[in-house]
Amino acid sequence: MIHAPNPYLNIFGKDIPWYGILFAVGLVVGGLASSIRGKKRKIDRFDAVVGACFAGIGGLFGAKLLSIFGSVDYIAFYKIPFVQVIQNGFVFYGGLIGGFIGLVIYCKVYKESYTDYLDIFAVSVPLGHVFGRIGCLIAGCCHGMPYDGWLSIIYNNPLDTSTPVGTPLLAVQLIESFSLLILYIILEIVFYKTKKKGLPTCLYIIGYSAIRFTLEFFRGDAARGGGFIFGMSTSQLISVLLVSTMVVTLIYLYLKKKCDGKKEGFTDALTSTVMGAVGFILSAILVLFSTSNIPFAKCGTNMVYCVLMWSLTGMMFVKGLCKYLKVRALKKEGKEVALSVELMSFSGMVISALGMLFALTATIQVFVALGVLY
Repeated sequence: MIHAPNPYLNIFGKDIPWYGILFAVGLVVGGLASSIRGKKRKIDRFDAVVGACFAGIGGLFGAKLLSIFGSVDYIAFYKIPFVQVIQNGFVFYGGLIGGFIGLVIYCKVYKESYTDYLDIFAVSVPLGHVFGRIGCLIAGCCHGMPYDGWLSIIYNNPLDTSTPVGTPLLAVQLIESFSLLILYIILEIVFYKTKKKGLPTCLYIIGYSAIRFTLEFFRGDAARGGGFIFGMSTSQLISVLLVSTMVVTLIYLYLKKKCDGKKEGFTDALTSTVMGAVGFILSAILVLFSTSNIPFAKCGTNMVYCVLMWSLTGMMFVKGLCKYLKVRALKKEGKEVALSVELMSFSGMVISALGMLFALTATIQVFVALGVLY
């Protein structure tokens, strides 16, 4: 059994939370490791550091925004001051998405290779995350379920006020830290042993999603947004979506390679299909949200979801329809069109149409929940 240490480090008479210190250490270590690794992809160390800064800033904003977003219902119901919500912790998946966006912005502005930068940072993320999870262990956040065994921890003065005091809890943060360290070692080996660009990034996303999905079953903290879709928490849902995205990406790369040189309109058609599939999945999730026991339609952001899904699926339907009509016109003119292009144009149109039906269903259900329709 582990007894949690003091969550504060006293420096010159001031108490500084270990959580923030280890969070910063994780960012620095991950950034430095990425700059060293960049040599293999011929990336200047200074450029790698600048890219790390963009990713770090995006990660901070993303982690905080997802944390706030997950607390919207609590803010509205309990009328919690927004300043207090800002002072809460971070959500890792929000940081991952925000960091990705920040890195993409850097590569776009400075015309750098997306794949190279994603690979060198993807390998470093689990290393930096190890320190972050140790910080969670000390602070008491992201704790495990009640468990009185050799891998349990007891908190007497947790930084997170929602953490049970004096109750043995499973040290799930320690388990995740160890799992992340193993994942980091595997990714380092893959990075230096393979020449396939993008593989380390795909393996990281699949590996961490599997780790997070599994460990969520052993979490005991309430702020997880759990149980609304097939009993899955928010992080488990995101894990499933990320793995699905990686599968779609791998299919894309395979089809692109097997296009037999007939690449006319291939990328455009495949983009329509993939985005239509994303809209379809998100719209289906929206329906599951609005039919669950959670008061989904109580929050003002729900109609925003519906509008976004209508926009995404609608645009992809129009794009898929236009592409399919263009393909049919080319065939009538006697021009050769790859079968894969024709099939993807048609499937993109159909999938987007189904997504629009889900979005319509969700919109009606939200209106019913709001009392507008009966």
